[in-house]
Amino acid sequence: MEVADTWQRHGNVDRLKVLTEKLANVLEGHFRYEERQLAEVGYPNLDEHKAEHKVMLDELQVIRGRLEDMGHGTAQLAPGFMVRNYVLGVTVGHIGQSDMEYCAYARKAAEGKKDIWPAS
Repeated sequence: MEVADTWQRHGNVDRLKVLTEKLANVLEGHFRYEERQLAEVGYPNLDEHKAEHKVMLDELQVIRGRLEDMGHGTAQLAPGFMVRNYVLGVTVGHIGQSDMEYCAYARKAAEGKKDIWPAS
């Protein structure tokens, strides 16, 4: 991932700002799409899932704010570490757990099975 590479090489803070902005845009679009899909299949935990998305976007805004506060120069330990941990949380945490739960639900819904919740 370019964010981790930029941080580990003590790259430019401005580059990290650009990358985190791009990440925010990608995630916002992805979450909107995902939430529409979940609404279409009648996912019963949609509100909770939306809340998880909001928390993740809020966390990213905090990280972006800290990067802005740094001004310019090279990336030190804190901002790069925060971004890396954030990305790990989104990928391993959210996708590996919450998204797998709704995938099972959506798969069963697509198969037309009754009594599809809770997902198994």
